[in-house]
Amino acid sequence: MYKKYTIPVLSLFFLILSLPFIGILTKVNYDFNSIANFITNPYTLKIIFFSLYQAILSAIISCTLAIPLALALNRHKNHFIIKSIISLCGFSFVIPSILIVYSVIQIYGYNGFLNASFNFYNILSIDSIYGIKAILIAHVLLNTPFATRLFVQNLNNIPKNYYEISRTFNMSIIGNIIKLEFPIIKQNLFTVFSIIFSLCFLSFAIVMALGGGPRNSTLEVAIYQYALFELNFDKAIILSLIQIIICLFFVFIGFFKLKGSNFFEIEIKSNDHPHKNYKLIKIIDFLIITFFIIFLFSPIVILLTDFINSDFSSIIFSITFLKAFANSILISIITGTLVSVIGFIISCLIIINYKNILLQQLLLLFSSMIIIISPIIFSLGYFIILQNFIHLFYYKLFVVILINI
Repeated sequence: MYKKYTIPVLSLFFLILSLPFIGILTKVNYDFNSIANFITNPYTLKIIFFSLYQAILSAIISCTLAIPLALALNRHKNHFIIKSIISLCGFSFVIPSILIVYSVIQIYGYNGFLNASFNFYNILSIDSIYGIKAILIAHVLLNTPFATRLFVQNLNNIPKNYYEISRTFNMSIIGNIIKLEFPIIKQNLFTVFSIIFSLCFLSFAIVMALGGGPRNSTLEVAIYQYALFELNFDKAIILSLIQIIICLFFVFIGFFKLKGSNFFEIEIKSNDHPHKNYKLIKIIDFLIITFFIIFLFSPIVILLTDFINSDFSSIIFSITFLKAFANSILISIITGTLVSVIGFIISCLIIINYKNILLQQLLLLFSSMIIIISPIIFSLGYFIILQNFIHLFYYKLFVVILINI
């Protein structure tokens, strides 16, 4: 009955996604020779390579660090402190990346906490934190908690009888990890890797602030430079298409490998781990969790410390802050409502067309546009399209809401 709505809804989503590209393509002058020369230009190739390099490295480090932390948290997941830590691992969804940049500078910068306390710049002969080092630290701080939360949820889906069988066969902690827990993590390992890769690949504020100059520029920064500073839409759209192709490849493979219907749930099951009461395991887990918590939650601590020590009353009650706060609340409520409705519609379509795997993958792809297409392209495309119909100065909040959807 409801399947007849599938094509109209898909057409509407496709129109919403294609409008920005239509807007930009109206400003593009096609010259295939210049396009080929631009793509093969050493600087362009260097940007593509560095974008791939930092994103792959960030995703590998984030996933590698998340696995031992997830295993340690899973062994003691019934403890209320561990439950709180698992919940806090979702802070990457609510902390803007620019605040992560601020935290990295405050902790690891030349005048930061660590160098002021231990003088490690002179000890390790480090000239500056800016560059690939700072980018990787920021991406790891932002994405490792996210990966940890997803891996813990994977482990949380292990049936209770699996642990009972493990206890019956008296499997060692290593055997339990190799034979039972890591295979569960491995099911969605590449999915998590793909999501983090795309987030790092599309990273803008972190690379812009911590990159240290054009030498460490990425596709996202280059698109911003060409589109908004040079107004060279040809180069911006070419780089954007390259970016989309790369992200599509990773996201498609990642979601194709996705297993488990409870992938994003955070409910903790009360299964007792067979090795959680071993004294040596308790000590090792305590050290692992403590080390990672100090490292991963350091941005939150720095932000809270600076907030407490600042004269926040003069900021909070200023007209500028109150106006920005009101706009943020308004945009968030409207966008959240619209996104929830659209997400509900997509979910219904996925359920209705549960036998059509190709259509399900297409709908998942539509819902994953945030990790495929550059927000800069969305913004610029809608700006070009809408300026012909409305006065953007008076409808700027509407445009921001439309882009965020």
